[in-house]
Amino acid sequence: KEIPVALKLKQGAKEDSTEMVAVHTRYTFTGKGSWFSASNWENERIPPAALKPGEQVIICGTGPCMYGQATPFILGKGSSLEVKAGKTLYLSIGGNFVLRGGTLTNHGELKVLSGTLTNQGAAAGSKIVNTGKVNSTKLSSIDANIEQAPATTGAIPHSKATSKQ
Repeated sequence: KEIPVALKLKQGAKEDSTEMVAVHTRYTFTGKGSWFSASNWENERIPPAALKPGEQVIICGTGPCMYGQATPFILGKGSSLEVKAGKTLYLSIGGNFVLRGGTLTNHGELKVLSGTLTNQGAAAGSKIVNTGKVNSTKLSSIDANIEQAPATTGAIPHSKATSKQ
């Protein structure tokens, strides 16, 4: 978890100041299968359903990661989720996968099987950056601008997604 830590800065024998800094939390998916299986996560730490500032989720498992949940997953301001190259994240959500100031970076493959991937926090700095593939099925939609690099829309079939070039 994110823990505020007080650092006391000293110069010589005199204490100059105290500064509060956040310790960032990283959740790394290293297995294959269910997002909700602790054994698939480094140190068996499953990320919360709503990420806070400084929290990161990295998908770099031995196989695909499946996030199947009836409640929304929220990337809050200053948080991030990254799918590494050659890795796959399946989203099967009854509600939404919502960006509210966070960043979703996809270098692998993001498959939205059900529910909606939504960017509600564009004004707060949230964004989706894609260098891989983003797909959605007829049961799902992507309601967000996707920054595609290299600029192409071919990797984004059947969805409401747009490509920002």
